[in-house]
Order: sequence, then structure tokens, then C-alpha cells
Amino acid sequence: MSKYITDKRYFMILILLILIVVLLFMGIILWPSLPHPLSDRTPLYTPTITPTPTELPTNFPNVISDYFDNQNMTNGLLAGSVVLVLIILLGVLISIWNNEK
Repeated sequence: MSKYITDKRYFMILILLILIVVLLFMGIILWPSLPHPLSDRTPLYTPTITPTPTELPTNFPNVISDYFDNQNMTNGLLAGSVVLVLIILLGVLISIWNNEK
């Protein structure tokens, strides 16, 4: 098993596979709405939905106003967390590779 860890080709293939997986997940996250294969089918029963009026609260808890302004902007958080996980994985792999030399 240790001969595979020190093999440079194996290490480069592993890094390449990790990059491909990360790019695939980034593409899925940043891609606009993907079409669903069953979206063209007509439903057999269409329910009628009647909204009930609900009053909004007048006093909000002590939450910063940026939460209400940016509550739908999660793509940047997901992309940033994917990049951070990639950096940590590459650091661990390089550390393992250097310790096995």
C-alpha cells in the first residue's frame, strides 16, 4: 500500500480526480435551474390552493439587516465552502505525500 502513496502518477491522478469532482459540483451549484425530465407531463389532479392571509410581525428580533437583504444569495457561500474543502484536502494530501518520502 505504501508504494502506491509514494507513486507520483497515482498522486497526480488523485489530485486530478478531486479537481474534476469539485468542478462538477461547482457546475451543479452555479448552473441555473436544470430541466427536470418529467416536467412536460400533465398532472392527473390539480389541487386548488387558497392562501390564508397572515399578518407580518411588526417587531423583529435583533437580527442584522444584511440577513433580510441577502437571504437568497447562497451560491457564493456554497462555492466558497467547496474551495475551502478543496484547499484542505490538497494540503492533507501533500502533507501525506511529503511524509512518505
